[in-house]
Amino acid sequence: EELEPRCRRCPVLRPGTSYIAHIAVEDDNGASAYHRANNLAPATTLLRFRTADAAPPQWAGSYPAVADIQPTAATLRVALTEPGTAYFVVLPASQTAPSPNSIRTIGATAAAVAAAAASTSAAAAATLAAAVAVGAGAESAAATATAAGNAAVATAAAFASKAGALSLPTVGLSARFHVTGLTDRTAFVAYFAAEDLGNDDNSGAVGWRYSAAAAKPNLQPAPAAAIPFT
Repeated sequence: EELEPRCRRCPVLRPGTSYIAHIAVEDDNGASAYHRANNLAPATTLLRFRTADAAPPQWAGSYPAVADIQPTAATLRVALTEPGTAYFVVLPASQTAPSPNSIRTIGATAAAVAAAAASTSAAAAATLAAAVAVGAGAESAAATATAAGNAAVATAAAFASKAGALSLPTVGLSARFHVTGLTDRTAFVAYFAAEDLGNDDNSGAVGWRYSAAAAKPNLQPAPAAAIPFT
């Protein structure tokens, strides 16, 4: 972004690319009536920066994939072309496909439920389970969770076994999630969405920062990856 009114943007910069700006300055001595030359600074100033990565991650190789399908369980496998996070949810084939944003919200919430299952109170579990019901087709998976009670805990735990999030810090290295609680001889669809780590401020840049929008992770656009299985 422009830091000063007179600052000029380079016409063509590639996203996610490192650059060095060479800056030379001179005074306006030549503009005087004495017909003198401008005084050019003997050294240039270097400004190192990296443009924001505006592209979402891609799935690596043959991922995502559904493997080891059993009567009531299956294994989801994911890998990305850049460090990031993969989100997923398994829904009955009869339900409406969720958007990538809904998959991210559902997966992140389910992961939180799973992480806190051992110590979360019934009321807190109900709140988390209710938060899951935000995406198209996901409502029925958590709608039975009420304000409190063991039923809410059970509902949250059951949903957390069919959705989640996996951190993928290494390019091309896969991770897996074991889905349980499926119904035998029933058609399901595994939905996937992924985002990168966003853009961090480059410590080598002086007086330059990523905008708030550029700092956010890049989420894959619709339609979300979907793999049907039975």
